[in-house]
Amino acid sequence: MHSQSPPPDALSRLRAAGEGVHLLSLAWIGVEAGIFDLIAAQPSTPEQIAAARGLDPAYAQRWAEAALAFALVEEDPAGPPWALRPSAAGELLRAGQPGLPLAVGTGLTAHLLGRLPSLMRSGDRPGEVVLGEHPAVAPFFGAMLEAGFGGMLRQAVLPAVPTYAQQLEDGGLVMDLGCGNGWFLRGLLRRFPRARGLGVDGMAANIADGAARAAAEGLAERLQLHQGDLLPLPASEPPALICLNRALHHVWDRRDELLDVIFATLAPGGAVAIWEPAWPADPRSLAAPGRRGLAWNNLAEHVQGNHLLRPEQIEGALQRAGFSTETTALPGGDVVVVGRRST
Repeated sequence: MHSQSPPPDALSRLRAAGEGVHLLSLAWIGVEAGIFDLIAAQPSTPEQIAAARGLDPAYAQRWAEAALAFALVEEDPAGPPWALRPSAAGELLRAGQPGLPLAVGTGLTAHLLGRLPSLMRSGDRPGEVVLGEHPAVAPFFGAMLEAGFGGMLRQAVLPAVPTYAQQLEDGGLVMDLGCGNGWFLRGLLRRFPRARGLGVDGMAANIADGAARAAAEGLAERLQLHQGDLLPLPASEPPALICLNRALHHVWDRRDELLDVIFATLAPGGAVAIWEPAWPADPRSLAAPGRRGLAWNNLAEHVQGNHLLRPEQIEGALQRAGFSTETTALPGGDVVVVGRRST
């Protein structure tokens, strides 16, 4: 008995996906080597790229040829042969630009692909240490989060969730637990000039990057960043607002202890705001365009010992800790769950 033939477009879809893998792999190499920032400032030949970035000239030549084929870079007609300048695609891959998370995510995905086949057989879940196994990716984590979510904070989160303004418009301390390079706090401090920020993160590279960015943006006097565990909370005064941004699922096994401490630490009338990707009750909904990446993310989180959360799980944990809750759905499937301390 013969199996049914696949849809006629199935092979075409696989081929297109394969080209996408090649495109993003080239993009990751260009980001990691600093090529896009270089040629944005100064169109360069492959030889000049190799000299400026410490690359082998032959590899630089082959990368440039492949990047040309995928329209990541383009020749400069006004320059010497093979002078390169960023195209529209290459421009999106510069530091701070919205294509950066796609490229950095590809680097991390490549690492996980090397680990997943054996992990799926053994059942091992090595934890978040797996992220540190790829040293080239770690320095880009803070910049990746900022490029991926900084615009969303300004355009979607702050307009939709009044709690941030209610707690910070007149000043006060806001804490961010798992702050990365402080991208979220810097965004809040620019929006609320009377507020002060305190961030905690476990990665030294994130803290150093955030401190440098805060100084460059004139925020150093209002923002403190600390490397360390989330507990005990290092606040020297009761915060008006404590935030966890796409971080609660990383410490879900400690949620009761953490939320109890947050409740006790907040100022009376204070609030906790938890921004998370929302795992759906029916995973079949992830087949919708724009939602498929969440399914891969949850597999990657499983390797790290985590799992993405349903909004009602977050609400229940907050309510058990004594908070009243309110949930706001965001475009793209994220949610912000606010817990308010009434006393």
